[in-house]
Amino acid sequence: MISAEAAGVLAYFDVKGYSFASDILGAYLGNNREGYEYRISSRNVEQVVACQVVKDATEANLLSIKEEAKNNSAAVGVRQELTSNWKVVNVTDNSDVTLALGNFSVAVGSDTTILSNEGGTVKADIWYRVYVYDLYDWDKTTEWSWDLERTLKTGLNNDMRQLEEAGWARSFKARGESAMSFYWTGIL
Repeated sequence: MISAEAAGVLAYFDVKGYSFASDILGAYLGNNREGYEYRISSRNVEQVVACQVVKDATEANLLSIKEEAKNNSAAVGVRQELTSNWKVVNVTDNSDVTLALGNFSVAVGSDTTILSNEGGTVKADIWYRVYVYDLYDWDKTTEWSWDLERTLKTGLNNDMRQLEEAGWARSFKARGESAMSFYWTGIL
């Protein structure tokens, strides 16, 4: 019965055009080998990066990289690989991303070069990418409400978890990164 419910959810995602949610749920239902890692496509990472909460997390992460670069500003002309901490986000402005990932984490990795450090003014170039990580699991601790349009039942979280407990599905890590680097230059 729960397998039929899962097939219905996949069909719903397809009808609504939620290709990311459909694809990643299909990977879960594919019951892949232990240690399987889902690579989030560039197109889907673009969707993620376009969400406002991800933009906000990216700005906060970039700010922490700028602070770290400023603290290491003695290394003029040396490229430094600086990475932010992960920030947990929950997207509310893109249903496909919300249904695909739920809560997930975002970080920024950069190649940062201090251009000058004169008279207390530090100027830098920062090329950076946005990284996305999620443990795609249907845990029992969070009750999802998939009732966006009053068509999907609440309680789906526990039902999908039962598929894994029965050996018919498997959790996995999902990762992706922005295909292109973003650029920032200015005074730190």
